[in-house]
Amino acid sequence: MLRNLGGFCVGLLVAFAIVSAIQTIGIWIVKPPPEVQSPDWEVMKAAVARLPLQSFLFVLLSWTAGAFGGAVAATLICRQARFVPATVIGLLLWLATLSMLLLIPGPLFMWSGLLLVPVACAAGIALAVWMIPMRP
Repeated sequence: MLRNLGGFCVGLLVAFAIVSAIQTIGIWIVKPPPEVQSPDWEVMKAAVARLPLQSFLFVLLSWTAGAFGGAVAATLICRQARFVPATVIGLLLWLATLSMLLLIPGPLFMWSGLLLVPVACAAGIALAVWMIPMRP
């Protein structure tokens, strides 16, 4: 039980770290206009609409890689019910993806994140189970 809780916490931290790192790298590579951080929603939405394609690709990559890495970490640490913590992490990232898509308008292809996050989570679980098979 405690190991599963620890696995969940570590997996969530790993997912958060991956998402943050990739989005930070994206900001370094593709400088967003300062209006992106405006407290005025209309100004911010207009600035986001002017962002280049690469900015959105970094965000999509971060969501997908975060789901994968978090699921791998959680599944490797957990012993019993290994899929549950990793699945909850995938669900939380899916909900975060949905909320970002609803709050901040972006290109239509960004909605593919709702499909990529669960697929990446499942792939992470599968990789971790392949690396360390289930024990009786």
